[in-house]
Amino acid sequence: VFGGSSIYFDGTNDKLTVPASPDWNYGTGDFTIELWINVSSFGYDGLVCNANGDDNDTEYLRIAVHSGSYVQFRLRDGGSGNEVNVNSHGGTAGMSTYVWYHVACVRNNGVMELYVDGLFQGSATSTHNHTWGSTEGLKIGLKRTGDYFDGYMDEIRYATGIARYTKSIERFANTFVAKG
Repeated sequence: VFGGSSIYFDGTNDKLTVPASPDWNYGTGDFTIELWINVSSFGYDGLVCNANGDDNDTEYLRIAVHSGSYVQFRLRDGGSGNEVNVNSHGGTAGMSTYVWYHVACVRNNGVMELYVDGLFQGSATSTHNHTWGSTEGLKIGLKRTGDYFDGYMDEIRYATGIARYTKSIERFANTFVAKG
């Protein structure tokens, strides 16, 4: 257990639901979502999701662990169908089970950036306008309606209006090495 306590998701039906709030509306502005994860098994499973529906035409923000042993940060515009993805480790196996990783997903001036353990993984441009946070809550440990996360999470933080990390975080990457 990292930091003395964490939340365990069994990969079957565990999820944490956070009620709808204007706090989840980042519009076209900056935001940061960060958390520590320890994956028990890699599937295409959700870490954090905020969606305005459940079908494939919906608009959403999603962070997931991929069956290829990497993290995916995705924004989808339901109106245009435009999806923007950033994958860690070049979209190839780069993570292991039973290891703590710090994951930070940032949008800074219209650019999505993904960091794992303080190391920049990739970026993509996104002008996506996220406005449904007032009507839809956050799902943690779930992709949308299925695909449950199997593992531990800790220190989950969602901040709108600020991009907490930039590429300069790499010089501090060793501060994100998990203890224990």
